[in-house]
Amino acid sequence: MELKQYIPEVADRYNLNEEFVKETIYFIENNMEIIPKEDYGNIVEQIKNEISDKDDLPLLALATIKNISI
Repeated sequence: MELKQYIPEVADRYNLNEEFVKETIYFIENNMEIIPKEDYGNIVEQIKNEISDKDDLPLLALATIKNISI
């Protein structure tokens, strides 16, 4: 992850312990799932009338394909 190279800067800027920043990045890397837009893009078209804030469409589409209530 590109962020690793900035650990000292992030820690310094936000007055955090570098070990805490490293552990947080490790947690994110091991618990985050990257879902390509191709996997949910077609759902956006199907649900576009179900939400008023169109900026939230990708999140709603992801929740829909992952069967997550929001």
